[in-house]
Formats: sequence, structure tokens, C-alpha cells
Amino acid sequence: PRAESLDILSRLGFKPEGSGDVVDVAVPSWRPDVDGKADLVEEVMRIHGVDNIAPQPLGAHDAVNARILTT
Repeated sequence: PRAESLDILSRLGFKPEGSGDVVDVAVPSWRPDVDGKADLVEEVMRIHGVDNIAPQPLGAHDAVNARILTT
């Protein structure tokens, strides 16, 4: 959930700001390893726990409607 994610980031020293779908996050100076969205997601997952994230089935799509490999 959004509120929990923002709380986790705050407790880790990040400064999340904003409302709605967009949140700007200031990275603490002692965290030069954090360099983008993926790193922020990783931090939240690390604290929340990967095992606590419910699996979601992949949806089917028809982006490719022809055979990819041919002989």
C-alpha cells in the first residue's frame, strides 16, 4: 500500500513529498547507492519483505500475433 511504502521510505531517511500518483523522493546524502525508481522499490521490498507480496498472474496479450521463430 502507498501509505506503508511512504512510511518505510521516511523511516529509512528518505523524504517523500507529493500527493496523487506522483511522489518526489529526496535521497539522503549517505545513500549514494540509490539511483532511481528501481532502487526505491527495492528498499521498500527489503523492509516490507518479499514473501509478504502476493503473487500476481501475468495477463495474456496479443502483442505478437505471428510466430516469432521460424525454421
